[in-house]
Amino acid sequence: MKNMKFNPEILEIIYCPKTHKRLQYDEEKEILYTNNDETTYAIKNGVPLLDTPVTIINIH
Repeated sequence: MKNMKFNPEILEIIYCPKTHKRLQYDEEKEILYTNNDETTYAIKNGVPLLDTPVTIINIH
């Protein structure tokens, strides 16, 4: 299966399920995160994994 890329246009319609805040996309690290870095989510094969927050140190 080809590794799919995340489409950042989806950020217009999805929110963090934990905080209900908008998510930001870090293309280099393939993660989504809230503005205050409170919650971070992995992206696998272009699909955001919003069911399990992950801990990432120094995302910026």
